[in-house]
Amino acid sequence: MALSVLTLYRLVVFFGFVSLSVNRITSNDVFETTEITDRDRQWEAWKYWHGKTYPSTEEEVYRRKIWDNNLAAIFKHNAAGKSYKMAMNSFGDQVRWIHRT
Repeated sequence: MALSVLTLYRLVVFFGFVSLSVNRITSNDVFETTEITDRDRQWEAWKYWHGKTYPSTEEEVYRRKIWDNNLAAIFKHNAAGKSYKMAMNSFGDQVRWIHRT
């Protein structure tokens, strides 16, 4: 199955943002600045990749906080050396209990 040029471009852009962000996120930097951070770019890339839009600024801020918490949990889990790795997916802006059966 061949990937389209657009899909390859999206993958390159997305993983470029991810790789730039990993070092900054894992170095325990504080993101209390008005500058655009690597995490902001990663958030924008994630929304673009998954086609996410929100009806209001308030909803986007709420979803961003959930996404940030989920991303932190992913990095914490992966750093712990467990037998499996976690990764961000299209449900990253949702709370965990929604997906439990």
